[in-house]
Amino acid sequence: MQAAYEQYRDSGLMIIGIYTQNAESEPPSQEDLQGWAETYGLTFAVTYDDVDVWTRFEVDYGIPSLTLLGPGAVVIAADDMSAVSQIPEALPD
Repeated sequence: MQAAYEQYRDSGLMIIGIYTQNAESEPPSQEDLQGWAETYGLTFAVTYDDVDVWTRFEVDYGIPSLTLLGPGAVVIAADDMSAVSQIPEALPD
């Protein structure tokens, strides 16, 4: 996802990494999130959510997963890591 972010961020792509738990199966702390971003070289936003986002977008598949949202938070692709190839079509002109 970092590569896609770097390639398309100037065209309007926003990525938010959402983590549900840390290595101890607990809600991640700010330090956990920062450590995750640093370990994997992530420069996009990283945050925590336990169920709100999953509920809103009816996520019923495992982790990791990718949900591609278009304008207005319309789901373009869900649980499909190949959705990265759909990013150029989803970006505003």
